[in-house]
Amino acid sequence: MKSYHTLFFLFIVLGMTACSTPTSGRNEIITPPSGKISLTEMESASKQLQKLFGSLDVKRLSALSNSKDETVALHATWELAKAKPAEVDRFLKKFESASGVTPPRWWQQCIRSIRVYEGNCHYVPNVIPRGDDKKERIVYGDHKIMAKPSSAGFPYPITISKSNSNTTGMKVEVWAVGRTLLAGCGAHQMEMRAMNGKLYVFGAESHGAYAEIFRIVDGQPLLRFSTCYWFNFSEKWNKQ
Repeated sequence: MKSYHTLFFLFIVLGMTACSTPTSGRNEIITPPSGKISLTEMESASKQLQKLFGSLDVKRLSALSNSKDETVALHATWELAKAKPAEVDRFLKKFESASGVTPPRWWQQCIRSIRVYEGNCHYVPNVIPRGDDKKERIVYGDHKIMAKPSSAGFPYPITISKSNSNTTGMKVEVWAVGRTLLAGCGAHQMEMRAMNGKLYVFGAESHGAYAEIFRIVDGQPLLRFSTCYWFNFSEKWNKQ
């Protein structure tokens, strides 16, 4: 049997290959008339943020970090903070203020430990492979909530159903990091929390971390965040 360290090394190498996947086949995206970043169309949200952030000018990002659109503000703050320990702490405080919840310690550590590869992507070390099913099933009041994540950061469904109902329940889609392919083995750590009528989903895989918030009563997405803009790495933007 191969050792854990050998598998982990292969996982890093193969995962970094996957983050070089071209995105030229994606359709041209137009920002919605409301000016808000889409929370229902992943590719739209990714392209809207890329267009809005432009060449990642610090002054522009600083201004956008105060946007009333929390998706814009959090991503702009993240872009300014990435791989800068003091600034990452500022980002985590801003995230807690915007979301109303303190992220799990392991998720905060993933955010702090991200390593940047300019012109390519970024890497999240020490992500634990799936295995703790308890974090994939929670109960909130009379609601049963079940997630079905994959072994890497592909989009996946969460089912929200009433405990006393025989119906299949309502499904919401977690975008995760928006991975579309995987060469080799993967790792994907996630955790759900529910409070104040909201479902909080935190996750990380080898090449990104994410957080998403949904309204439990109707599954409406309220906030989506991805360090890699759903596999549209900002590390590449100035190279395109």
